[in-house]
Amino acid sequence: MEPTDTYRDIYRQGISLKRRKWIVQPDWVPPSIGGMEKAGDLLEKHFLPRMWSLLADFHQQLQTGTYFVKGPNWMEPPITARNLDKRTETAVLLTAGAGDVVVKEFVMPDRWVGCIRRLGHELTDAAFWGTVKWTIRINNNPVENYEEFLQQIGMFVDPGEIPIFPPLKSKDKIQWIANNPGPGNVSALARFWGFMFPAQLVTQDGSFREYETR
Repeated sequence: MEPTDTYRDIYRQGISLKRRKWIVQPDWVPPSIGGMEKAGDLLEKHFLPRMWSLLADFHQQLQTGTYFVKGPNWMEPPITARNLDKRTETAVLLTAGAGDVVVKEFVMPDRWVGCIRRLGHELTDAAFWGTVKWTIRINNNPVENYEEFLQQIGMFVDPGEIPIFPPLKSKDKIQWIANNPGPGNVSALARFWGFMFPAQLVTQDGSFREYETR
């Protein structure tokens, strides 16, 4: 429970024990082959112990070295990524009873893939929360869990983090739509916040290799 307990380990006393020849001593005794006794001795007494020592040292080095660790490219941007911050610069008027109005729309560039990590939207009159219906669409298809919702999920100036968003492939059209049933008019703002990067390989086999980078 206490992270520093390892420093007070009474068994090891903070001492790094030296590497042993075998972690688990092999108990298998290979049968001798007539006429190959010398070669067998060379293999069993010289070659295999050296290979085992090399393997044990390699395992130790993997634990003590410093390595670059990064999340997958659909969670953390690679070095080739660019900012994806699409937002309305002027509030869009939602006329009462006018139906669906596109508050913000953008299209992914050709041969690029993107990830939306945060969402934010605002109404100029807070009294309309719970009345205006919001929908996010990709290629005219509503995104699951973001169809005709009524409440705010993130502020325009500080977009809220979302668990997961469908991956955006080349030329996908993303729309944030609002519908104001009334009784009065109100204006809205919307913002998509994330990143995008060029795909090294474009596939259509469901392997998602577009998200692999070197």
